[in-house]
Amino acid sequence: MSNSNLIIINGLNSRSGGGLVIFSEFLRQRSSFDNKIKYIIFIPNGFKCETLDKNTNVIFIEFPNFINNFILLFFYYYLLLPIFFIFFKPKFILNFGDIVIPYITKQIYFFDWAFALSDKTSISFNLNSITRQLKILQIRRNIINIKKIICQTTLIRDELKLKLLIPNNNLIVLPTPPLIYNDLDKTKILNYKSFNSSTPLILFYPTSLSFHKNIAFLFNLARIINDLKLPVKFKITTNKKDLEKIYPDLKLCNSIELCGFLSHKEVLQQLQDCHFLFFPSLLESYGLPLVEAMSLTKPILVSDLDYAKVLCDDSADYFNPYEVNSAIEIIKNILTGNFDHKVKCTKLKQRFNMIPSWDFFTKELLDYKY
Repeated sequence: MSNSNLIIINGLNSRSGGGLVIFSEFLRQRSSFDNKIKYIIFIPNGFKCETLDKNTNVIFIEFPNFINNFILLFFYYYLLLPIFFIFFKPKFILNFGDIVIPYITKQIYFFDWAFALSDKTSISFNLNSITRQLKILQIRRNIINIKKIICQTTLIRDELKLKLLIPNNNLIVLPTPPLIYNDLDKTKILNYKSFNSSTPLILFYPTSLSFHKNIAFLFNLARIINDLKLPVKFKITTNKKDLEKIYPDLKLCNSIELCGFLSHKEVLQQLQDCHFLFFPSLLESYGLPLVEAMSLTKPILVSDLDYAKVLCDDSADYFNPYEVNSAIEIIKNILTGNFDHKVKCTKLKQRFNMIPSWDFFTKELLDYKY
C-alpha cells in the first residue's frame, strides 16, 4: 500500500537552461504545496534555491553531478530511485526528466527533451553521442508505461501519440509560465523607428552552445550583416573561451557582442533592453525564452518551425533557420520601418494570456489521480 502522505520529486537533471529555471520556480511555489504531505526532493549537488530550508515538510537530498556518466545514471534511475520507491512507498514520483524511471507506473513525467522525438535525418549533427543515443532508447522504451506525462505544447503531445504510441489519456498539455521579476529596470526607452551605428537594432539570443541552437547560422548571419554595414547588434549569452572551444572555426565580428554567462534575472533584463528576441534554434520541446518575451511584450524573430509556430502563432515573425537570406530580409524590413510595433505588441499580449499561472501549473504537476 502506498503512502498517500509522501511524494518524491526528482530534479537531478535540472542543472541549466530552461529546465533549471522551471524546476527552481516550481520549488518557490511553496504556497501551492500541500502542508499535510511530506516531500523528498532529489537535487544536483550545488543546486541553489532560496526556499530550500524554509519548509519543515520537505527533505532535500543532494547527488553528485554525474549527468553525463551513463553508468552512474543507470545506477541512479534503475537501482536507487526504484529502491527509494519500494522502501518509502510514496503516492507517486514527480520526475523532471530527462530519463524515465523504469518499473514505476505511478510517475508524473515532465517531458522536456525533444531529442527523444527527433528524426536522425534532420537532426543528425549531435546524435552520435553514445550517452544521448542510450537516453533516447531508454525514454522510448519506458515512457509507454507512465500514466501521466506532462507535455508543454500540443505539438509534443501529438508527436508522443504518433511516434511513441502514447495513449491520449496519459498526456496532459501544460504550458510552462515564465518567471517574472517585478523589479526589472524598465526605464530604457526603445526606438523602433530609426537605427544607426550609435543606436543599432539589438537582437538578443539567450542560448547554450548546443548544436541544435544553430550558433553557426547566427555567426554567418552576423558576418553578412557586418559586411553590409547594417546597424544591427546580436547579443548572445556565452563567452569567447567557451565559444572557441566548441566552435573553433567561428570568427567574431563587430555585429556580435558576447554577454558571457548570465543569471536568469540578468537574461530577462537583457531581454527587456533589446529590440527583439532572436531565436534561430532548430529543436525545442517548448522554448521558454519565447514565452518570456511574450510576458515582456518583446517582439520575436524565430525559426519557421513547428515548435515556434504552435507557441507563438501570429505573434512572432518567422525566418528559415537554414537560409541566412530569409533572416536578412526580415531585418532589412525592420530597419526600413516596415514593422508595426503596436500591432505586434497587441498580439503578444493576447498570446501570453493563454499561458497558465504558476499556481495552476504547480498544482497540476502535483495532481495524480490514477
